[in-house]
Amino acid sequence: MAAKIVSSLSSFNGVAFLLALLLCISTNAQISMADSTSKTYKNYLQKACNSTTYPQLCFNSLSSYTSTIKTNDLKLCNTALTVTLKAASNTSSLVKASSKQKGFKQE
Repeated sequence: MAAKIVSSLSSFNGVAFLLALLLCISTNAQISMADSTSKTYKNYLQKACNSTTYPQLCFNSLSSYTSTIKTNDLKLCNTALTVTLKAASNTSSLVKASSKQKGFKQE
């Protein structure tokens, strides 16, 4: 059971990393940068996330950062990587804490 948890968490980290990488690579450069309203920022993020494997996960993970990202591709990539690294760190902490629980067997 523990191996399944670790394997599943590792898969999540892999997916999160791939999501961030795909987001950086596939950002649409033709998105208009003229209008700097909140709606424009969300539309920019939605269009960028639509080109990823998991668009809803992408948008949900990054939508609270639209005022930071604005319509800047580099900020989008940096933010996506930062969010991914934080998720990986949290997952690592969870696995470490879980491994200290009584009855946890390492295989």
